Amino acid sequence: MYCSLYKAFDIYFKSTFCFEKYTSRGPVMNKTHWIGAYGRVYNPQDWFYNPNYLINRIYYIADGTAFYKEGIPLKKGYLYVFGIDPDFRVYQDEADPVDHAYFDFISFQSFLKKEITEIDLKKHPKLQHVVLAMAEEFADRSCPFSVASSYFEIIMHELEKVLSTDSRYSEVTENALRIIHSSPPAEVSVRNVAAKANINVNYLIRRFNSEVGETPHRYISLMKADLAVKYVQAGKKLAEIAEILGFSSVASLSFSFKSLTGRNLSEFVSHKH
Repeated sequence: MYCSLYKAFDIYFKSTFCFEKYTSRGPVMNKTHWIGAYGRVYNPQDWFYNPNYLINRIYYIADGTAFYKEGIPLKKGYLYVFGIDPDFRVYQDEADPVDHAYFDFISFQSFLKKEITEIDLKKHPKLQHVVLAMAEEFADRSCPFSVASSYFEIIMHELEKVLSTDSRYSEVTENALRIIHSSPPAEVSVRNVAAKANINVNYLIRRFNSEVGETPHRYISLMKADLAVKYVQAGKKLAEIAEILGFSSVASLSFSFKSLTGRNLSEFVSHKH
């Protein structure tokens, strides 16, 4: 089960990289990232939906023909890193279905400035070995979270070198992001975040907007849109979702979702990654 991971670790045996601790119960936060989903999928149904509005993505295209947005090809054997983009769209050639391994994650550091970054793994052999081992491991759908998260940390460690990232969010913005993603959704508002962070609301808005590229209010609204999609796909009723997310009514939830996404929440009942 873990032979591929051992191969990947062997590549790093002499490095000073330290792994974070994770549980096998599901996604948890570490110092800089939060993994929302991972896996390997062949011929993903309704792939273009990808109803996640605040997610960074790492895709390894193992096979098939895929495109990003308006016809940008996603090449076989390449790694792609996508920054947060509410208009994210990918699709495949139905005659040549995609086989891809992926991570969806939230980042608490400003590690990616570009909308899409294409990486030719042949030029980065250390990263290529780890990605291929990860793809092999993910072919087994029972790959535990603890193993997946270790792959993720190694890949992120290498990506920081490949992408030459040297910028981090300020303490104000990073702390705000942690509060937003660790608090009960119904309690998350700009004022509550500012209060928990013990900073002025207007100062928070200015710093957050300048670094993240979204106001904290819109970021929180997009996060709740993400959660609404996940809850409706899990079979929860709209009234229950509205209460969980802190909306006064189903009508308020529906209006907010439609205003942000241009879609009705009911569209996502049967559409998954």
